[in-house]
Parts: sequence; C-alpha cells; structure tokens
Amino acid sequence: MKKIIIIICFFFIGEAITAQTSIIGTNFTYQQISENEYNFTFHTFFSCGAGSTCPPFVNYTVTIIGDTLYVKAYYDTTGIWPAMGCGRTDTVIYNNSLPQNVTYIKMSTNAITYNNTPPYDPPTMTIEDLYFHIFDLNLSNNNFNTKNKYNLYPNPTQGYIFISNDIDFEKIAVINNLGQIIVRLNKNNSGNYDFKDIPDGLYNIVFYDKTNKKIGDTKILKRN
Repeated sequence: MKKIIIIICFFFIGEAITAQTSIIGTNFTYQQISENEYNFTFHTFFSCGAGSTCPPFVNYTVTIIGDTLYVKAYYDTTGIWPAMGCGRTDTVIYNNSLPQNVTYIKMSTNAITYNNTPPYDPPTMTIEDLYFHIFDLNLSNNNFNTKNKYNLYPNPTQGYIFISNDIDFEKIAVINNLGQIIVRLNKNNSGNYDFKDIPDGLYNIVFYDKTNKKIGDTKILKRN
C-alpha cells in the first residue's frame, strides 16, 4: 500500500512541473480605439490544458518608463493540467492617452511558476518577459502592424491556426523559405486551418483578395 501512495505522489508532482513551463508562444496585437483608449491583446498558447481549460490570466501591469510603454500579462501556470494543449485570448484595456515622448510599446507574457502554498520557497516566483514584442510607433507601416489586420494564432503552431473571419481576404498561400508554395487554402466559416501535415519550419502566409491580388502577409512558425 505504501508503494502505491509514493507512485501516485510522484505522478502529480511531475505533472505540476510540466505545467510550470507550459507557455510555448504568444502573438501580440494592439489597437488604438480612441485618443484615450488602447486595447492590448495576448493570444497565448499552452502545451498543457485542454479545450477552454487553460492556465488562467491572473493579472497585468501597464507602466511607462522613459520612451516605452510596458504592458505585462501574467498567467498562473502552477497546478495540474491535462497534457493536451490549449489557447486563450486576453485583452488589457488602457484608458489613457500616451505621452508625446512614448515611441515604443513592449508587450510581454509573464509566467507565475510557484504558488503561495508551502513548501515553495520563495512563496512566489515569476518568469519575466517569457515572450515579448516591441512595437515602434515611428514606423511608417505601423498601422498595419498595430492593428494586425492579418494576425493569426497560435504562433508557433503545432497543428492548426485560427484566423478571424472579420479579416477581409479570400484565400491564403503558405510559402517556405525557398519561395515554394506548400499549400493554398480558401477562407472558411470556422476560421480554423489545418497545418498538421506541413513540415516544421518558418513560413510566410500570404493573403489574397477575390482578384488574386496580394493584400498582406505575415509569418508563422510550425513546430511539434
């Protein structure tokens, strides 16, 4: 009986450690809604969790240091989660105008890897800026980047991507680093696109309208 109890305990400890390092990517977007309102959106993908059950978004901070606005999202990855993988979307609303001297926005994903329950020492521990992206407000094409008209997630992906149906396009082409078209996909109603048969690597996703004119592109990393 004692041996069985020991095996069960080690099993749960192992699952908890896996969850602590489970964030495998975040896609960052932001949009200026008005002069005094900005939306910062985090599309975060986890190797643990299942379906809509993901490690929770528990806090955020918005600070200005020098010429940079820092937006940090915090996820609590402690606990025991199914090992299937999940994704979630969280938006931080900033109701304020940006000072004239702010020329950069840095968004980052931060993971809480220890909870407040003993025997953890220290009682809390956070991995800072696990993933991040810096937006340069001075770039001439910044409107394209900030609104992320052709944003898709999860990125990196392990088998599928999601593209919002609000985006105006007719089809996409997946192109490798040699310029070869790997696959063409028509826009569908679900917004989900299957990438599981595409080899691992970095790809360019090109968007086309009804006349087959290129209207945008972005990059995605496929990995298992």
